[in-house]
Parts: sequence; C-alpha cells; structure tokens
Amino acid sequence: MASNRLNLSASSVSPSRRSDPFKWLAYPLWLVFRTTIKAATTIATTTRASRDVLALAALFATSGTMHFVKPRHFESIVPHQLPFKRALVYVSGVTELACSAGLLTSRTHKAAGLASAALLVAVFPANVQMAVNVCRSRGRLPASVALLRLPVQLPMIRTAWRAGRT
Repeated sequence: MASNRLNLSASSVSPSRRSDPFKWLAYPLWLVFRTTIKAATTIATTTRASRDVLALAALFATSGTMHFVKPRHFESIVPHQLPFKRALVYVSGVTELACSAGLLTSRTHKAAGLASAALLVAVFPANVQMAVNVCRSRGRLPASVALLRLPVQLPMIRTAWRAGRT
C-alpha cells in the first residue's frame, strides 16, 4: 500500500534548497535595485544631491542585492572568528539596501548617512579578510587590487559622514 505522506528526508531535498533558503529573494531584490537606480537618476536630475552620495547609494544597492544573489562570496570574507556567517551576510545586505534607500530620501538622508558611515566602518574587517584571503590564495584577483580596495573605504566613509551631517 502506497503512503500519501510527504517525503521530507534529507535525500529528497536538494542541497541547494537547504543551503540557500533565501534564494527566492533574488528577483524582488533585483526589482529593489532597479528601482533604487531609477530613483537615483531622478533625484540627480531634480535635486542638488551630491553625485558622491548618489554613487554611494547605487553602490549600496548593488552590493546589498548581491548579498542575497551570491551569499557564498560574502561568507568567505566574514572574519573567521565570527559565527553565523550566512546570517551576517543577509543582515549586512538588508542594511546596505536600507542605507541606499535612506540616502535617496530627503527625510532620512541624514540618519542614513550616519548609518552608512557606521556600516562601512563595521564591514571594514571583512574587506581586510578579503585582502588576506586574496594574498594567501594567489587567485584571479590580483593582491594589489585587494589591498588598494582598503584605502578606498576612507572616501566612502567620508561621503557617508558628510551626507549625515548636511
């Protein structure tokens, strides 16, 4: 007699399904990204918003979306001492998307600027970890690119800080 029960054993669930429970968010996040870029373009033509702030918002929208589309890449740069790497990747992705939207909204741009500066400082150890990983692995990305990425964080932090102060 055949059983009508649903088989939820480990062998019946694909590995990609178990390892990536938030994969279904990729398309909605793409829509958020696209809407953010359109909003940035509109704001750039109708307000005096700084190009640097608009670029930072676009960067956060892109990076925040990629946290959900390619979380394994971001997991690899989470410092080894921190637990719950996937959760941290998703939290930082949501935070980047929120900062992006906040930078583009006149009512929230000050708070979003300060939050963006804090976020960039908070994720700096991940950038250091990426540079260490690249220098050790001799992978596709040249070590010089990974190392030069570190000082580039300073103008980004300054831009975010200024957005929060003006």
